Amino acid sequence: MKSSNAIVILLSAIIFFGCNPLKKMIKLAEEKQKITATPSPLVVNGGKVCVEAKVSLPTGMIKKGTSYTVNFTYNDIEVGSIEFLDEIYATRVSSNTTTTNISDSTSNYRVSGRNTTTKTVSMKLVPADLKTFCLDYNEDLNPGKFKAVGVAKLLNSGQTASTKSVDVADGVIETAFLGTRNLSIPKSDHGYNEGEELTPFNVDFFFDQGRSMLKRSEKLSDRGERFSAFVAERNPTKSVDILGSHSPEGSTKVNDDLSNRRAKMIENYYRQQMDKYDYKDEANKIKFNIRPVVENWSSLRDALNSTDALDQNEKSEISRVINGGGSFVDKEKSLSKLSSYKKLMKSVYPELRISKTEVMTIIVKKPNNEIASISKKIVSGEASADALSEDELLFSATLTPSLSEKAAIYEAAVKKTGSWRAHNDFGSIHINLAREEEENSEAQNKLMDAAETQLQIALNKNESAETHLNLAAIHSHRGNHDLAYEHVEKAKGLNNDRMNTRVQYSLGTLDIARGNYDLALKNLAMSNKDYWGVSWKKAIAHIMLGNIDNARAALILEAEQMIKAEHKSNGGNAYALAICAARDGDSNNVTNYLKEAIAINDYWKERVVDDLEFRDVQDAVKEAL
Repeated sequence: MKSSNAIVILLSAIIFFGCNPLKKMIKLAEEKQKITATPSPLVVNGGKVCVEAKVSLPTGMIKKGTSYTVNFTYNDIEVGSIEFLDEIYATRVSSNTTTTNISDSTSNYRVSGRNTTTKTVSMKLVPADLKTFCLDYNEDLNPGKFKAVGVAKLLNSGQTASTKSVDVADGVIETAFLGTRNLSIPKSDHGYNEGEELTPFNVDFFFDQGRSMLKRSEKLSDRGERFSAFVAERNPTKSVDILGSHSPEGSTKVNDDLSNRRAKMIENYYRQQMDKYDYKDEANKIKFNIRPVVENWSSLRDALNSTDALDQNEKSEISRVINGGGSFVDKEKSLSKLSSYKKLMKSVYPELRISKTEVMTIIVKKPNNEIASISKKIVSGEASADALSEDELLFSATLTPSLSEKAAIYEAAVKKTGSWRAHNDFGSIHINLAREEEENSEAQNKLMDAAETQLQIALNKNESAETHLNLAAIHSHRGNHDLAYEHVEKAKGLNNDRMNTRVQYSLGTLDIARGNYDLALKNLAMSNKDYWGVSWKKAIAHIMLGNIDNARAALILEAEQMIKAEHKSNGGNAYALAICAARDGDSNNVTNYLKEAIAINDYWKERVVDDLEFRDVQDAVKEAL
């Protein structure tokens, strides 16, 4: 009895498994299905790793009442799946999916996305076994494998069988990240000009009709007293411009001579005053520019507009004469025949018998070493913060290469004025300090948080392009490129000419981070073309677009610009040239450029080991190492 029961069970099993289509489906799948991924290796773009997966199944593999699903994973992360249901697959097979005779139609296929419930994706009827999946990038994705497992299923019973796991693509190329770092982190305009600056001092002296003698009343007037006080102060003077002019009456020769004599009279008086106050050799260093003005109606036009001595009809009558034809003398004769001429002579002409003097004095400034010394004393508490103006204090930070000393100076500026400029610059230097710390370390994060606090204070006090750019740098560092982009767009909207090239540089950098390489090139083209950093970013964008010749040209230019700027290379230029050589299949230059990069910085030696840019030139890499 037991023996007959065993025989029944065995026969039932043979019948069941012999009729079970799952085994046949799995065998056909493992032998004949074709699963591909594009790109391979995968590539990070815009903070995501996207892969276009294609599954081709042998004809007749799926029977009625069955389904077949290909599940994709990356480093054990569920990425998504492509599912073939019996009736849909049968329709696809009979319609020949490689043709486009129903390309205007749409068809629905179930796609399971990572961290989501099953959803329906509508697409044009290209081969229905083509799907795109995306993963948010993180450092754990490299090294890794994009894998696929097929699962056959009986729809009525739910019974399943699986294929072996197959590798479809290698893990991620991270070249884009080479162009996403170091957005612009500008300081405010400290407002201090260390070069020579001039400031004008102006004074006017008036003369009697036809005379060039400087009257005593002019010397003792408020204008004369102010001029004497100015000379007495012994202001360091660069030049003196003296303009002598005249009223319209008289001949050209007389007026020419009169204008010149009036200007010369002021020069002589100026020199007498310098002798009085013992200028000595300093007087010989001052350049006097004598400019007699002859036959010029501009002064009369201006005087007519400002005087109340003439009514509008009289002004119009006079204007018609001076704006009409004829010589200077002819116009003066015509004016003398007007009924308003006596008013003109009495109330307007005296203002034109003048010598205008503009003295350009040199603004006295502290030497840079003195500013630096006082700044250190302010920071240490040995000197009052009032010993320097805010402009001088902010400028003093540019006189030291030490980031910690700069930070101390900006902190002193915050305490001195609490201005938006001081807070912005204090926040900016925190970003610089953070970049020197280990990536994502606690110390770096604290500095970035402190920077954001200062910058938000600055933004509350005054919205500036500088502060928006600095906040963009922080958010980009944290991986929030969209928020960073918003801040740069706000900076752009403020139309700060001083920041324009920095805005375009930051936009181009963020475009690379977001995977918009064509737009990155457009924005970078509007940045500082002489800055080596711009050429570097352009090179990375070109590499990502596959424009290797353009990338190589940009890198050659970058190297030249770095030498001109006396900026020491970190080896990145040579490493990027090695990538270009690898994409061209040029093994010799791969080796040469990698050796150059590694000789400068060991970082490249560590990076190249897992860099899939060099997967096809491993012998060249080994030689370089």
